[in-house]
Amino acid sequence: MAEREQIVAVQRASDVVWQHHDGHEVRLLDHVYGSGVIENYVMRIHPMANGDDGEPELHPAGTLEHLYVITGHVRVGPVDSPIELRQEDFARYAGDRPHRYQSLSGESLVHVVVSVPRVQPGTGVLRTQHGGGVRARISAPSTSAREWKDVDDGS
Repeated sequence: MAEREQIVAVQRASDVVWQHHDGHEVRLLDHVYGSGVIENYVMRIHPMANGDDGEPELHPAGTLEHLYVITGHVRVGPVDSPIELRQEDFARYAGDRPHRYQSLSGESLVHVVVSVPRVQPGTGVLRTQHGGGVRARISAPSTSAREWKDVDDGS
């Protein structure tokens, strides 16, 4: 199977154009396409005294993380090519590959949107829920144990 292209997008606060409307301004961070599960999180990232940064579990295939820095200075995204972001910066990266959350300036506060596709690319697996409980319904026998260790096949 061919390696999927790494999906990363970065939007620096200094490069943003705000749209002005009566009484407010709007900044578009990103578009989320398709259907599936969309989870919104506000995350406090604490500095790690031992230098160990948070490397979360991998999400299902095709998952993207969209991260906006509310306060602080962070290193996030792909483990092999992390991105440094500051207040009001935005990044999108693959959540189904090794990624990290590291605060570089005390506690940082970020908004994270996790988009999980309904049908997992190349697996034939239909997602029914994310974030606990039933993870997926298996409809194809060719899934790896590592990728689907939390799968409940309903039997």
